[in-house]
Amino acid sequence: MKYFLVFLKRIFSVIILIVLIAWVLFTAGIGNKSFEYKNGFSHLNLDGRGIRIFQKGNGKDVLFVHGTPGSIEDWKYQIDALSGQYRVTAFDRPGHGYSSPENYDYHLEENAALIRELINHLELKDPLLVGHSYGGSSLANFATSEKNVEYDIVIIDSPLYNYEPTIIYRCLSLPFVGKALALLANYTIAKGQIENGIKEVLSNTSDDQLNQITKERTTIWLQPKVLYSKSNESIHYQGDLDKISKKYSSIKSKITLITGEENQGNFSMDSKKFKEDLPSCELKIIKNTGHYIQLEAHDKVNFILQELLEEKSNSRQAK
Repeated sequence: MKYFLVFLKRIFSVIILIVLIAWVLFTAGIGNKSFEYKNGFSHLNLDGRGIRIFQKGNGKDVLFVHGTPGSIEDWKYQIDALSGQYRVTAFDRPGHGYSSPENYDYHLEENAALIRELINHLELKDPLLVGHSYGGSSLANFATSEKNVEYDIVIIDSPLYNYEPTIIYRCLSLPFVGKALALLANYTIAKGQIENGIKEVLSNTSDDQLNQITKERTTIWLQPKVLYSKSNESIHYQGDLDKISKKYSSIKSKITLITGEENQGNFSMDSKKFKEDLPSCELKIIKNTGHYIQLEAHDKVNFILQELLEEKSNSRQAK
């Protein structure tokens, strides 16, 4: 029994040492990627946080907000389709893509404030705001503020009432230990988990497209900072939704919801409930799509966005 206790003590000491080393390496930024800023990409410093920005085109402004995890690359098809007529802007939210995680508390309200700050800093004029998943939830939070009523908002398949984090995300969000686990996951199980997850949610895409998206997203999402940010956003998600969902019925902004059919791995039930709470919003259901509708059915999403932009332009001219 004595030798067994000594053995357990040594094992425990080794585990503590591994966790401590992993935490130090995480803090040093090991495993995170650098990015070469060119061709429309730029780096913006806001309140001590480095934010990656992309802008292209001229005309009416459109601002895209990605989900969790996510990055500017999630809007490739929308940027390509709209930048010929409009000025499109996309950014990496804190802790995602190639933006830094400093001074980030992982809440929807904080992301809503960042959206407002970016609009002001980049001098975006009455932009159409488009958000997917967590980005759409952030825009729902943004819309509940009375000072943001002038914006037209598109929410693409977003959790608006319910979200349940997995056990893995709960573990990765733990103080101190979570950062160590995020770094260790980067070099062990995370790659396979991410690849399988992407293939599952994008099952309706072609093989070539799927392989390209999987390779690109794995590189970005595998970063320890992204794993940790995704995990912390996940554990705060439900509490944040509980706070803002009570205010949906008082939203004055024009809201367009885009989702898929039920039982397709999406959040269509939340979109339908939102429509009940705010009858003035418009609900568009796109068939044969999962969660990443802007990738799987980009032509249909682009058509909807184009219609909204033309409608707003015509409304302006009428005034």
